[in-house]
Amino acid sequence: MWKEDAFNRILADDKIPSAVDQKIMDTLKTLPEPSNTSETDNESFPATISTKRILNPARSVAAACLAFGLTFSGICITHPVMASGIPMVGNVFADIGKSLGFGGDFSSYTDPAADAASPDQVIASSSLSQKSDAIDPSVDTLSVTADGTNITIQDTYCGGNTLYISLIIHSQKDLPVSQTLMQDGKPDLNLNTSLAKFSFDSPSNGGSTIGNIDGKFLDSHTYEGVIRLTNTYTDFPKHFNVTLNINDIIGMKKDGAFPDIPEDLQQAYRKNLSDAGLSEDLYQTYSTEQQRQMDQWYADMMNEYSRRYPETDDIASPYLYWKITGPWNFCLDITRNNSDVLHKTISVKNLPSVDTISLIKTPFELSLTPKATADSLVATPDGSMEYKGESYFYVLTDATGDWMMPPLFATESTTFAVKDWDTSSVTIYAMPYIRYMDQIKGAHVREDGTYIHKDWRPYLESYALWTETVNF
Repeated sequence: MWKEDAFNRILADDKIPSAVDQKIMDTLKTLPEPSNTSETDNESFPATISTKRILNPARSVAAACLAFGLTFSGICITHPVMASGIPMVGNVFADIGKSLGFGGDFSSYTDPAADAASPDQVIASSSLSQKSDAIDPSVDTLSVTADGTNITIQDTYCGGNTLYISLIIHSQKDLPVSQTLMQDGKPDLNLNTSLAKFSFDSPSNGGSTIGNIDGKFLDSHTYEGVIRLTNTYTDFPKHFNVTLNINDIIGMKKDGAFPDIPEDLQQAYRKNLSDAGLSEDLYQTYSTEQQRQMDQWYADMMNEYSRRYPETDDIASPYLYWKITGPWNFCLDITRNNSDVLHKTISVKNLPSVDTISLIKTPFELSLTPKATADSLVATPDGSMEYKGESYFYVLTDATGDWMMPPLFATESTTFAVKDWDTSSVTIYAMPYIRYMDQIKGAHVREDGTYIHKDWRPYLESYALWTETVNF
């Protein structure tokens, strides 16, 4: 069952090796800031992750996948818009809509992909976005071929704060189907070196990383899928344009691995520890100065490792990923669909640092966004606002009391697929973040890792700092 698999993935409490943790941090630094995040709405609640060093970079593939596969992708389609020479594959949304992470019957909600470069649309978009340079009227928006690989955009659906775009990839050469890692039966493909730029954004925003594609290979030459983009804290405008600058199509290799750290580097590191009478196993018991020295020796080893294997620092390292290079550029005219989109805003009391919680429910997903209190936001020297309040993890149960879990690849821990749950009502539980990560989430699986079915409400209520039931 999907829920059992998702639950087991989320509840897995594996520690992230520090070498991998550093690569995750380095990867995150190379990615652009989301262009749709308000400076005054910095409401993410981070938590410290405990780490332990490991001397085998080959084991970092899964964590690197998490670091690189940062955004889940969606779906859209009502009619096939196909380029010449591309085989007719039908309606993407109709074919894979229900199997998407945020899935369902899109047939009543999608629109054919509209080219923002048509004269009427360019005039309309210019009046909406005088300040933005995100729209390039010269961009071909439905079908683009680069180096023998074609991408065709089919349909779109924009509801609430999410935008789904369906596409078809067709290559004259064989796609590396057999080399691609499969997760829950789906190929792990992403557009993480690619950007989406919205017409309502400030020109100073570089764009948002597009992220993963949710879909499937039809054969060795053709892939169909959906990308999902979000406007984090509020609905998309009624009408806007989005430019997709797709630089590379990237697939996670099934057998990808970093080279092992050379034995001479490991021996030198271990000798430093031995000469100083130190041990990795006792790291947490040492003084700050001793830990600092150990960290430096480890960093020296990893720096030399990176010098010998420079491609391990590549955001799309060939050790872990295969890549097809573009570019493919599209500019789409989007109209938000308000059908069956519901909004709820809850005033929060007795939960420090949180003023309100907003929920947006579309036919395909339910998202939750906490709004921080003014006193928990502190101005930084560069003029932005930094969240300094309490950290919480929000758990939702559906109308039956079933614990809701985000789909695979969903980067937002508070966004849920409607198709898997009874969302006629949901109950929100605000959990202490660190305690949730270290204790609460791990208490719901048997020793063999299988999911325990029961009404979770009494258990969650025993830990929750705040709770509220919302009816839709």
